[in-house]
Formats: sequence, structure tokens, C-alpha cells
Amino acid sequence: MIEKSEILECGWCGATSTLEEWDVLTFEGCRSREMKRAFTSLQREKAYSKGNASYYQCPKCENWSRGNQVIFRNPKYKKLAGQPILEVVDLK
Repeated sequence: MIEKSEILECGWCGATSTLEEWDVLTFEGCRSREMKRAFTSLQREKAYSKGNASYYQCPKCENWSRGNQVIFRNPKYKKLAGQPILEVVDLK
């Protein structure tokens, strides 16, 4: 498990916050019992998989990102996340 004190950077605004701040704000946004049960903490590596449809809210700008789109400051976890926020989609 990843420590709550790890520093994450938002891909939208570039601001840094702790992993715990991201988790707390996102969990507070869960309105129903089903949403709370489906919540996956950023402490779990499963939250960063490409197929995971979980979104997390930045404590600074309040924009939402997938787990694999946040940026770790610790080089130990650089491979888990850091995917681009914007994706190129072929409309053909």
C-alpha cells in the first residue's frame, strides 16, 4: 500500500496535495451507498490501472482525473501514474 503522506500533483492545475487529501475529498463526494462501496482508495495500486474507471477530485482546483492521470512526486511511483489528461480520439 502507498502511504497517505505521498505527494500527488494534479495534471490539470499542477498543484500538489497529499494522497490523503485527494482520498478524503473524493470520498466526501460519494453521494450514495453504492458510490461509497465502489470507492477505491489511491493507497491501493489497483486505483492506477488503465482499465479502472475510478475518478478522483483534486483538492485545489476540484477537477476530476482518473487514478492513472495523477502525478507522483516520488520517483518510486512514477510508473504507476502520469498519463496525459487529454486523449486524442479518432472520430473516423
